[in-house]
Amino acid sequence: MATKSGPSKKAQRSKSKSRPVGTTALSEPLIAEASSAASFTAFSPSGLLFAHVALAVDKHRLRIFDTESGKAVAETVFQNSRVSAIHWTQQSSGGGATPGEGESIESANNDDARRKRAKRKSVSGATVEHVLAIGFMNGTVAIFSPRQGEITKTFSSSTISSSILSITSPLSASDSSSVSSLPASLWTSSSNGQVCAWDLQSGKLLTTLRTKNAASQYTAIAVRSSGTTPSSSHLLAAHHRIQLFGAFQSAEPSSSSPEYASFTGHASPVFALQWASSPVSPHSSSSSPQQKLSFISAAEGDRFACIWQVPDIEDDEDYDSDDEEAAPEGVLAASIPLDTDVRAVAYSSSSAGGQFALALSASGALRIFVPPTVPNVSSKGKGVEPVTSVAGTTVSSIPSSPPIVSAAFDPQSAGMVRVARLVNGVRPVFERVVRFILHHYLGNLRC
Repeated sequence: MATKSGPSKKAQRSKSKSRPVGTTALSEPLIAEASSAASFTAFSPSGLLFAHVALAVDKHRLRIFDTESGKAVAETVFQNSRVSAIHWTQQSSGGGATPGEGESIESANNDDARRKRAKRKSVSGATVEHVLAIGFMNGTVAIFSPRQGEITKTFSSSTISSSILSITSPLSASDSSSVSSLPASLWTSSSNGQVCAWDLQSGKLLTTLRTKNAASQYTAIAVRSSGTTPSSSHLLAAHHRIQLFGAFQSAEPSSSSPEYASFTGHASPVFALQWASSPVSPHSSSSSPQQKLSFISAAEGDRFACIWQVPDIEDDEDYDSDDEEAAPEGVLAASIPLDTDVRAVAYSSSSAGGQFALALSASGALRIFVPPTVPNVSSKGKGVEPVTSVAGTTVSSIPSSPPIVSAAFDPQSAGMVRVARLVNGVRPVFERVVRFILHHYLGNLRC
């Protein structure tokens, strides 16, 4: 019986030389990871400035744009380390207004405008300046001033040498622009698991969050003043699970921060957290459902943005975090579906018309909706059934137009959203879209 012989050894050697084994599949995850970390975008709280960090060859380049004129007002290249996180905040400044903050670049070059700014400066003294906090992979944090066009401060500590994963400050777009309301601290989380508070003016390390049930690292954080004492804050810190901690800057260095609540529902690392505006403190048991504290979150690879309600808590440095009943589960109030992965989430500032939220997908589709309110969570942890979805306005890109890469509510114009598109992946263009608040329009738009 004839048998089919295999290829000779010589043929095998020849084939192996001419057809080397490919490794493309092994390198694809690295390419995807590098691509996701190659660009960062963010609107300033006023919506008048836009930060774009892009990878140029082997270095990150930052460019700040005036959203009214579309022109770049400042830029720099970071030589020593790559960027890993950015966050807009505010600080007092003795100088005049930043170009783009309340006036266009053209007016900044006008003699009459300069005389008016000089007069304002002499009358009001210090002014509020929007600055960009930049976290680097070497563990340092820099403050970049668009007005001066350079880094004005650098925060560093010998105990932090790993990548900064998230940066936040108590101030948000809904806060007052007066000097007296400026944040005193800047919070950072790093890949070694440390969460730190820094003095925004001096750069001094104020405190390091110490918890008994901490995650190995926190990929997203959000902080708000608790309203009880100037030095106490409510800090959301998330990896797969979101935890709510009490952060007391006056606490002893060895003391542990209490865990007030936890929120479970994401299967991948959380990358975005933002508190909703609230007129009352969360430990006020008499607050109505509309006044309960809530926040929005988004995780990598998720096609849903989540809105959570915070249970009643008590601000106390002696809070017993070992008690199993002391850290109840928060309620998932709503799950907002998108067409593709979530890219960004945001709340509008509170107004007489209420508060709105948005979620931007990786495809450039923008969804705007009214956050739902849910009944209070009882002390025994009995909650309500979560809202699976909410109605809203969906803004999708026309196929011929560049996709939306960033979006933020416009505090200068009620009912408007500012969006940024990247032309050829390089040049941002800015638009105002969707006058939705005044008419509570719910439907689909294309732009």
